Amino acid sequence: MSLMKPSWIVFVGGSSGSGKTTIAMAVAQAHKSVRYVSASGLIREAQGLSSSSTRSAATDGQQAEAFQAIIVERFAQYRAAGGDPILLDGHFVVPTASGFHAISPHIFAALGCEALILVETAAETVFDRLRTRESVGWNGSIGAVHEASNSERLHMEYVARTLQIPAAKIDSAAPRADTRLWQAIEGLRSKG
Repeated sequence: MSLMKPSWIVFVGGSSGSGKTTIAMAVAQAHKSVRYVSASGLIREAQGLSSSSTRSAATDGQQAEAFQAIIVERFAQYRAAGGDPILLDGHFVVPTASGFHAISPHIFAALGCEALILVETAAETVFDRLRTRESVGWNGSIGAVHEASNSERLHMEYVARTLQIPAAKIDSAAPRADTRLWQAIEGLRSKG
């Protein structure tokens, strides 16, 4: 019988280009006790794609739900390992051909999320980041960035209320954003 304590899971979400991956990876690198897992990486792994492949985008709500089932299934192995805190990087809403698909709170519960952190920054910064990413093929407008950011924020707040788990927001463009993320994680853990 294992006496290993279950992992403490923090979901780090935000729109594409918000900086969530950059600062979550920086925290995991600075704090060796923290594991970093990418939701899109779990999907690519399940599809047999390399980590450098263009990320898979859901074309509709049904495909978005199928991707979420893959994430829950693949993430179970990380949860089962126990021990270290895990930062799971992903989205609260995913863009589809017909708009945004909100990820159901039951998915966050199935993942075992005990806290939520939204990473955001000025829409102009996100817009510039997305325009420079060849792999994303961004052709949207600043209005689309505002819509994605607002959708992420509103749904994160909804999920936190629904699951009654603590949540925080971080500005990735703020000085020492990785330190601020770590402080938010520690603060949320004390509330959880």
